[in-house]
Amino acid sequence: MEGLLAPARYTRLSTKGIKVIELIGLCNYCYFTASAPSPTNRHLYVTKGSPTTSDAWSCLTCAFSNCTYQSNEVSPDFKHILTSCEGPAPEHYYLSRISQRKLENTVEILRNDKYDPAATMLPLVISETFPLKQGYEARVKILLPPGQQSRYGTRSLPVLVHV
Repeated sequence: MEGLLAPARYTRLSTKGIKVIELIGLCNYCYFTASAPSPTNRHLYVTKGSPTTSDAWSCLTCAFSNCTYQSNEVSPDFKHILTSCEGPAPEHYYLSRISQRKLENTVEILRNDKYDPAATMLPLVISETFPLKQGYEARVKILLPPGQQSRYGTRSLPVLVHV
């Protein structure tokens, strides 16, 4: 199929516990953003445009340093991609060329060189899994204030999980 699909939210491509967040484009191959390999990650994947039983998803952006949560913009001709890294490091960008479903000539741009991770107070991130009825489980991300040394300290924090 020639042309570009406008970014839209889809869940039909979701499978095996991996949720497809956004369909980036379709041009012989399907480019999409998914929360994989875990729910706290977001990467750009590619697979064949015509689904088959032997489809293999290939991660295009998993190798980027300090960039496990991202958004991506693909050019209309499917030759270039701009990756906006939104975590865990401060926001920075990669510009790459797409060739045969792989990224080439990747250049990191717009990085804040004055950022000092040692001088920045970050929250303590805890990922928990809670069992639900009928064998389901809820995956929860808890952000504790920077001053909270441990989740097992004397001060307890209320957590409400609504499913």
